[in-house]
Amino acid sequence: MTTPDTRSKYTLLLDPQDALTLDELALQMRRRTGRRIEKSEILRALIRLADTKPTINGALQDALDHRARE
Repeated sequence: MTTPDTRSKYTLLLDPQDALTLDELALQMRRRTGRRIEKSEILRALIRLADTKPTINGALQDALDHRARE
């Protein structure tokens, strides 16, 4: 497990709809878990899922391919 001191900082630029969706995901997770969920925690979990779950990795690839064609 990493500690805050060993994490890397990234700047993330989101369009308004993606920012709103991330806010809504954090709120949904807070309602489910009963605790505040940091947006960075959501992004770290998504990265790990894409790295370890082939179906999620494939869905990510499909989404990125789709965005490249827009």
